[in-house]
Amino acid sequence: PQSSTNTRGMVQLVRDEDNKFFIRLSDDFTTKFSTGTVTVYLSTSQSLNLNNTSTYQLVSIVGKSGEHFFSLPGMPDEKFTHGIIWCGAAGIPFGFAPMN
Repeated sequence: PQSSTNTRGMVQLVRDEDNKFFIRLSDDFTTKFSTGTVTVYLSTSQSLNLNNTSTYQLVSIVGKSGEHFFSLPGMPDEKFTHGIIWCGAAGIPFGFAPMN
């Protein structure tokens, strides 16, 4: 968790039986949703740098707690080492997790 939020859960890269890739937020995922603009990114570090588009990949907006699967266009680049939960309205991080 970051920025005094209650963010928790895991971010995982998963592949299904059809070789399609997804970002999964675990069933215990939760964060602060009062802003309405909670967004999931892949990043090259634990800090999101929106000024450098080569350091992140937008995944999806998320609007509720619990397990989620977000479809990806393919296997993400190996340079993306972290999942980031970002508040667009406030421009602050709500949390990050290493992609192990």
